[in-house]
Amino acid sequence: MSQGVRVYAIKPMTEHVERSYWPIRWQASVLTAVGVLALLLAAIGLYGVIAYRVARRTQEIGVRMALRTGRLDIFRDVVGQALSIALIGVAVGEVLAVMLTRLLGSLQGDIRPPGLGLYVGTRMI
Repeated sequence: MSQGVRVYAIKPMTEHVERSYWPIRWQASVLTAVGVLALLLAAIGLYGVIAYRVARRTQEIGVRMALRTGRLDIFRDVVGQALSIALIGVAVGEVLAVMLTRLLGSLQGDIRPPGLGLYVGTRMI
């Protein structure tokens, strides 16, 4: 160290590294919060659609129960329809995600859109 240079604070290297990663951690936490909010809204929306469909079929379910259809069969029917709604939503979302990925990749000259194998591989994780 040269003569005339004053040192006001000496900090460990780990503190400097932590401070350098702070903006990235902030962005990650904000994106995580937005993702959790999106997941919560999707769950509420799915619940609303399923509740609406069940409410529309209340009379049918009552007739089926009067005809001695088992509760398990009715439950399977309701859950099967809910799963079909969810799977259709996932399929539409995946198709739109692939299309938007290719569109955004084509807008930037240096970035190539990923291949289908990479896209499917990352979705399986």
